[in-house]
Amino acid sequence: MQFNDGMFAYVRNSTHSDLIEHLNEGRVNSGASCVIFVSQHHKENKVSVVCCDSKNTVSEETVISLPKHAHVLLSLTTLSAPISANEFSLPATLGDYSAHYVVMGAVCDIHGNRIGALLLIHPNLSLTNEQQSFADITRQKIELRLQYQLLQHPFTDKLQEKVALLNEIGRISHTGGWEFDVAQREITWTHETYCLFGMTPGRQVTLDRALGNFTEKSRKHIRAAILEVLRKGNAFTLEAEFINGEGHKRWLKMTGKAQCIASKKRPKVYRIFGSAQDITETKRLSDTQHNYTQYLSTILNNLGHALLTLDEEGTVITANNLVRQVFGYDPDEMIGQEIFILMDKNESGQLSSYAKGYSQQQSAAKEIKDVRDFLAQSSCMKGESMAKALVMKRKNGGNFCADVIFSTFFLDNQRRTVALCRDMTEQNFQLEQLKDAAYLDRVTKLPNLHAFDTTLKRTIRECKATLGYLFCLRINIVNLDQYRQAFGGATTDYITRIIAARLERSFSGTYTVYSESRDSYLVMYEAPLQDGENGASALINEVEWKLVNDVFGHITLHNSPHYLQANVNTCWLEGKNLCFEKVKHMIFQTPPEGSLQNTHERVRLYQGSTARYERYQYIKQSLLRSVENKELFIVLQPQYGDAGNIIGAEALLRWQHPQLGLISPGEFIPIAEESDIIVEIGQWVMNETCKLLCDCQEVGIQTRLAINVSAKHIARADFSESLLSIVDRWKVPPGSITLELTEGTLIHSFGLVRKRIRELALKGFVFSIDDFGRGNSNLSYLKELPIKELKVDRHFIDEVNLDGSKSLLINSICDMAKIFDLRAVAEGIENTHQLRYAKDCGCTGFQGYFLDKPMRVHVWREKLLSEKAHTGDTASAESPH
Repeated sequence: MQFNDGMFAYVRNSTHSDLIEHLNEGRVNSGASCVIFVSQHHKENKVSVVCCDSKNTVSEETVISLPKHAHVLLSLTTLSAPISANEFSLPATLGDYSAHYVVMGAVCDIHGNRIGALLLIHPNLSLTNEQQSFADITRQKIELRLQYQLLQHPFTDKLQEKVALLNEIGRISHTGGWEFDVAQREITWTHETYCLFGMTPGRQVTLDRALGNFTEKSRKHIRAAILEVLRKGNAFTLEAEFINGEGHKRWLKMTGKAQCIASKKRPKVYRIFGSAQDITETKRLSDTQHNYTQYLSTILNNLGHALLTLDEEGTVITANNLVRQVFGYDPDEMIGQEIFILMDKNESGQLSSYAKGYSQQQSAAKEIKDVRDFLAQSSCMKGESMAKALVMKRKNGGNFCADVIFSTFFLDNQRRTVALCRDMTEQNFQLEQLKDAAYLDRVTKLPNLHAFDTTLKRTIRECKATLGYLFCLRINIVNLDQYRQAFGGATTDYITRIIAARLERSFSGTYTVYSESRDSYLVMYEAPLQDGENGASALINEVEWKLVNDVFGHITLHNSPHYLQANVNTCWLEGKNLCFEKVKHMIFQTPPEGSLQNTHERVRLYQGSTARYERYQYIKQSLLRSVENKELFIVLQPQYGDAGNIIGAEALLRWQHPQLGLISPGEFIPIAEESDIIVEIGQWVMNETCKLLCDCQEVGIQTRLAINVSAKHIARADFSESLLSIVDRWKVPPGSITLELTEGTLIHSFGLVRKRIRELALKGFVFSIDDFGRGNSNLSYLKELPIKELKVDRHFIDEVNLDGSKSLLINSICDMAKIFDLRAVAEGIENTHQLRYAKDCGCTGFQGYFLDKPMRVHVWREKLLSEKAHTGDTASAESPH
């Protein structure tokens, strides 16, 4: 411990009776057995005693070893937690305190550097708040006393001035200092050295870490230089490439000099020190100037543009190699020629007009007759650039479009003009291709949705300005996917192009046809209409006639006529009520029930209205408060078995709005699925269903309830946890709950959703596929997933008419259910014939208005109790198998 070095010697040699007084006071107030002040170096684990309280005897210069983690504790807090005294090497005079505990307090100088520590030996493991406060007060008194004594040192001010001066010189010259302790293998840097390498000042640096800032080649040179110093003690100077804190390569000039201990054989080097200076800019300038001509020539010839330097008369002074590629002239051939030979005759006047307009803006207008005047006026640009698209001429006589930038500078008091020319032929071609890709459909070459949005915004502005009406329609082909599955994508593209061509022929003039997708088109009347409602009726009738007679006639495929079916949604809005979002919603929303205006064999026409849009927005906002306001309720549609007994029910959601009355699920469920409100509603339905099952269990009714689960809800990461929490809360068996999913949810679901289905099935939940057969079926999921039930879509049941006609598809679905060992349920039973046919096909579950309409919870519960009383036994749910 070298506490006596420098100013610390001055502190030690001065009287420190006042320090002992502070130690005595601290020992009494904190209840300590002994208080010692020691000097400490932040890199060493051994400390030497400066003084001790008067009650105990510890000689000065006594060395005490600290625990390994002592430095960490002192760097984190000014007062450490009690540490067992056994971890310290206390002197023999303090042997009685081996079973005590030591509290350490850091003592710092005015710069925040730790120079010592206070050791309070205490008999107790924990100190009271009062004792801790007195211990910290003692630490602060010692620290303040030392700082005051150090400040009184006669060389303190001079030393600080010199250090500040050296730091400032190092900062300005980008020069830092370094020192290598050979014995300890430790590196010490000055502040500027840390800045050069982009490291935090004061951070400990090892030799390997210091060399890690240099490139591999430079590291070898530095290691060799240091080894040479160690062997012979010679100084060195070298240039090395290093990486700064921003990851950039730079150059450093390093010097090194040895400090040696005299020896009989050869001097022993114990310290190497030197400087490190950033010479990147100097080296860069030196290398650049060395090859300046070649360097400049290489840059000019690789600009990618033809570059010409002109004098005041428009004569070419210099030209780069790209002139040959752009204009067909050799650079030497162009020098001495006038720039007119590169310009089309008509461009001279246009260029002059452009320069004149620019000069007027700069308040320096002069009459411009030709390019010479233009070059003269360009001096008014004050160092700015002037760009213009011009038609230029090649040596072979061909013309091309070029982007030319003129810029003026002065050299030796003579004005020069730089003309930078770029051939825009290829760029213009690529730009047109990009525009086509961005605004045209690939198959039909019709304008796409981006173009439609642009036109719609412009038309809305015109309608608002003229108080006119906007008219557009969306055509959706409903059965195109059947042709894709039957004939493939090429045939579908052929049909798409035919429909697009018919639409363009039928709606020409003010109409514009846009392609939304393969099976959807948009037609817009691109001018405000002033005829009001009467004009709208006539226009819609005209559109209807064209679609039925001209567009959706038969298409011949493989020598057979085929017909397409379409839904058409028309939108007629007054200008003052227009906004982009409203129009887009009214065009693209699924036509609601009751909006059908007219229907033909192949075309169904729907009429959009502002009232429906306003109702949509009102419902969307009201949904957010529906659960909180207790406006939702569930009804139950019983499901019957072969014997006519109730085997379960499907929980159906209903909404009683205070102003709108009873709102159909077909209207508000799609709106809820557009946002996360469907998840909140789903949570509410699951909770109400489990609560109902719990009530049934209390009266001895065992049944099964089915819940419809949306794709957005089951895809949430917390779905399983939330469902299990609700089931556990109401103490209902998971097997009494059937989760109904649509085919689309299973076919398009990602791996996480399928994994979740398998996990819940292991918990006992039953999964059913609702509306089976309507979607694009992919039967692989029937084998992969633990599905227990298929619900035959009601549309297939509707095909079983009273006249005895049958649906072969129902037979196929039931046969499929038998193959996969699934339970088949027929939905939408409306008459005896449908019920009998569903039973004959193999269905084991049945529901529909013919059997029972959806009913309130209390009615359903009474029905179950009545059935239980008649049978004398509890109505039990059939096994899902």
